[in-house]
Amino acid sequence: SCSGVPAYIQGSTGIVSATFSDATSGPTAIGATVNVDTTSLGLNSIAIGASDAAGNPGSQTCTYRVLPDESKPIITPRIEGTSLAQGWYTGPVVVSFVVDDPDSPVLSTEGCETVTVGADAVSQVAAVCRATSYGGTAVQPITVSRDSVAPVITCLDLRFVQGTAGKATANAT
Repeated sequence: SCSGVPAYIQGSTGIVSATFSDATSGPTAIGATVNVDTTSLGLNSIAIGASDAAGNPGSQTCTYRVLPDESKPIITPRIEGTSLAQGWYTGPVVVSFVVDDPDSPVLSTEGCETVTVGADAVSQVAAVCRATSYGGTAVQPITVSRDSVAPVITCLDLRFVQGTAGKATANAT
């Protein structure tokens, strides 16, 4: 006999169990657990076979349900580099991604490789990670601003009269 109608998320690992009995010669095994295909949505079935001690074969069809995966993959960006001001990096910036889906396997990724931004730029799209599972496709772009050059300070023409207060100004670019 089968152990109820278990339900699994599409693409996840599924197992179905059955127990065996035989009133006369006894079964050669007490039960079995088999892995099942969880890619097809809806009600599915699998036949589980056994024999009794006399060699008579038997089979039981067990049913299981596959539910849709309604969650897209989770993309977590990692940004490493020296940042002295909010959102600005002053040297090489390394962008990487961790992709996970707790409900079903990640079927494909694109653009999720580690990238190093080595040139100065304002709001440069460093990488766009796309990940697909049975729950759909998630997209995570990462924008980086990098400025590794110190400002140029130019002093303006200074004129002071000896013995009076004065002030100096400068322009920074």
